Amino acid sequence: MYGGSQSTLQPSAEWDGTVSQVDYYFTGEYLQNAEGIENPAPTRNAIHDDSQQPRGFAYVSGIIDPTSRLTAILGTSRSGFQIPQVAGQTPSLGLTVNGVSDFPSALINETQTQINNYGILAWQKRVGDIDFQLAGFSRYSSAYFSPGDPIADILFNGIAQTAYRQSWASGVQGDGSWRASPEHTLRSGFYVQRERSPFSSTSNVLPVDETGAQTSDQPLSIFSSGSKTGWIYSYYLQDEWKIVPAVTLKFRRALRPVCRVCQRTAAQPADQSGMAADRGDDIQAWLFALFHTAFVRACRVAGPRSCC
Repeated sequence: MYGGSQSTLQPSAEWDGTVSQVDYYFTGEYLQNAEGIENPAPTRNAIHDDSQQPRGFAYVSGIIDPTSRLTAILGTSRSGFQIPQVAGQTPSLGLTVNGVSDFPSALINETQTQINNYGILAWQKRVGDIDFQLAGFSRYSSAYFSPGDPIADILFNGIAQTAYRQSWASGVQGDGSWRASPEHTLRSGFYVQRERSPFSSTSNVLPVDETGAQTSDQPLSIFSSGSKTGWIYSYYLQDEWKIVPAVTLKFRRALRPVCRVCQRTAAQPADQSGMAADRGDDIQAWLFALFHTAFVRACRVAGPRSCC
């Protein structure tokens, strides 16, 4: 348990142990205070700045047989914030909403909630001279903003918007190695991820004429939504030779495209299709020799209609 100034309270707990061939570890904590976001006013105590932030984590790993293990990792967090306000402010846009033209700035009730969850399930296995791991994963993140009473935000900002953003990502990753001989090892792996990001917003605004003058004090509600989808996938192959105990020779080839539109730095050449290439060779001979050749291609989703 931890506590302090600004009404800070932070209890936490953890639990770990072993049951048969299963290891586990769990931990959780809760944080609350009266200054979740930096105070914008030159005062000791912020106005409307409470925060609640529970978090949790779990790890469980068990041996299935002498050559395989299964591991699960889970995490979650939920953070709620009040948006701090500055007292004594008055609307300066000259607007009227539902017959109201003034609103105490200290009573504006904007809030934001952020959620993050993730999970990983991994299987490790050895078959003779072959070791490999296969892992599936998923992640969810969201952010939700609410203006509270829309009258306040319209009077002060000209718009009161409720916004919701989400991100769902899931994929699989695999890595393996084969010891062909004490001096020769082959390694290979892949990574595939799909991410979808839906978004929506509801905006309350006042109607105006062609000159921008307000024509009614009844707000209009405008809804918009959409989503973007992107894929990330990569593959590598590595050939390793131990020539002498102090010298190791490695050849590596990697391919990492990321859906449709390319992102590159000025130092990277690009062909006419927009794909960026990066090829490098590095030789170190102090204690070992390393030959590394890589080919990398990367692209990003450009807009709402770019869906692979």
